[in-house]
Order: sequence, then structure tokens, then C-alpha cells
Amino acid sequence: MNENLNKYYNLIVDDLNKTFNRNTVNWDFDDASKLLLKTKTSVKDYLNDWYGSVIKNLFEDKDIVIDMLNDWFYENYKDGNFPRFGERIKLISMDDPYGIEPGTTGVINSYPITVFNEDQVDVKWDNGRSLAIIIGIDKFERI
Repeated sequence: MNENLNKYYNLIVDDLNKTFNRNTVNWDFDDASKLLLKTKTSVKDYLNDWYGSVIKNLFEDKDIVIDMLNDWFYENYKDGNFPRFGERIKLISMDDPYGIEPGTTGVINSYPITVFNEDQVDVKWDNGRSLAIIIGIDKFERI
């Protein structure tokens, strides 16, 4: 994306962050499933209503709206440091007797889902295994 388009992109995402945040809306920003629902409805509607024609005229990429919604979600979910789909992580520790060895790296393979009140994301580990991490329990770093 060229510098001017990147500037417009960031302005739009900044507006989403100012309009929909913990101080402006009464949403559960700590529950991935509920926040994803709001992302797909309220935030997406706002984006299309206010910026739809601008986005269509400026950006050739028809999936740019999805990118903007993802950026908004990940910047607002929990502490804003949630690993994104396709992002690489390095495991520090896992609370699982059959877990992955600390130091193993892998790629986030799914968007967050909430199971038993725990947010989980599937990881395709470089050692060939696929095993979810539990956010807030398993420790990892983004690389």
C-alpha cells in the first residue's frame, strides 16, 4: 500500500478506535466471541455507512474492510496485544501435560474462540503439531 493510502487507512482505523472503545460503548472487550459479533455488526455498519464510498474509491483491495475490522478488533480486544491470524509466536509455557515444549514457535491458525470461558486460538506449531493456546493461561510472545 502506498504512503497516501496507508495514511487514509490509519485515519479510518483511528476513527474506529475513537468511536468504539471501552469509554464510548458498553461492550465486553474481554470476551472474544461477543466482541467479534460487535465487530461484524456495529463496527462494520459504521465503517460502511461513514466510509463506504471513500473505501471503494481509494482502495483497489476489496478485502480492505476486513483488514480494518481485524485491526480494530485486535487493537481493542483485552490488552490490545492479542496475536493475529497468521502471526508467529514463541511458546514460553503451556499448562497442559501433553503440551508443546517451551521455546517452540508456530503460526496462529484461527481467530479466537471462547470455550469454557477461555479464549483459545489454534496454532500450527513448527514441530508439526497443532494445538490451541489458552489466552491468559498459556504464556507466549509474539515474534
